[in-house]
This record gives sequence, structure tokens and C-alpha cells, in this order.
Amino acid sequence: PMDIYTAPYYSYFLGKAMMYGGKFQVRDLLFKKGALRYQEQSEHESLSRQVGFEKSEVGALKGAYLHFSCPSIKKYIDKVNYYSEKDLERATNDRLIVIPPWRILVHSGRYFFNQYITQKGYKDGKHGFVMAVLDTMYIIINHLKIWEKAEGLKKFHDDERDTCDHNLRLNSIKE
Repeated sequence: PMDIYTAPYYSYFLGKAMMYGGKFQVRDLLFKKGALRYQEQSEHESLSRQVGFEKSEVGALKGAYLHFSCPSIKKYIDKVNYYSEKDLERATNDRLIVIPPWRILVHSGRYFFNQYITQKGYKDGKHGFVMAVLDTMYIIINHLKIWEKAEGLKKFHDDERDTCDHNLRLNSIKE
């Protein structure tokens, strides 16, 4: 038996197997205990080989892994919120790098171009376009949530709301 087994990985989006745009992959799926490990820095990360398993023989499974994770755009957006929040929970303050708006635009534009053009996402038709747009949106939302957390904007918002509520209560008592 091998230490690691791979299989084709098909990610389905709105009922279609995505074959381009970096979505089709061959992944390590089954492995001997201790051979692979998640780094636990992100909700969406790949497995890495551990010490002593770097040169392990790898077998190929005959079947494929079919990943039906996005039946709707709403579900995708829900996942964006879930994954980005989990990633922010793990992030230490030194990893929260706020970049200027123009860099967010450049970064997201390059990301879209890479996924849709360079990795041929256009070959998946409208599904490929929508997937590239949503994945780009994910990049933008991550940057905005980093800014929000680094600047303490939620607390600022809540404090402002509480002050307004307090002032409204005081004014209504006086009348």
C-alpha cells in the first residue's frame, strides 16, 4: 500500500463541473496517518507533506472526488462570509495588512484575469465567468474585512449607535 493516494477533484458550481479557471485539480485524498497535514492558518488550505513522507510513493485512485459545494450564488456568498470570518479569527494583528484601495483593485483585477483568461475559465461558459467574478469578489471582501478589523470599525459603529440611542432616551425623558 502507498502512503498517499490522489484522485481527480471535480468542483461543481450551479450544477456544472468546473473544468477550467483553476478549479479542476488532482488532489491528495487518502493518506497514511501523519503523512499529510493542514497548517491550520486558513479554512481553505491544502495539505502539506510531513517530515519523513516527502518522497513517499503516491498511488492514484480510479474514481474521482465530486465536490457539490455551491448549488446557488446565495450559498457561495454565505460561504464567503463563513470562510473570511474564520480566517480573520485566526489572523494575528501582525498578519492584518491593510492595503490601499488602488492595490485592492489591481490585485482583484489580476486575480480575475488569471482565473478567467490565463487559466481559461471562459471555457466553462457563463458558469466560468460567474465563478471568476465571485472568486474575485471574495478577494475584495477579504481585504475589506481586514481593513474593518484592523481599524476597529465594528466597535466604532456600535459605540456610535449606543451613544445615539442613549441621547435619544435622554431626550425622550426630558419631554
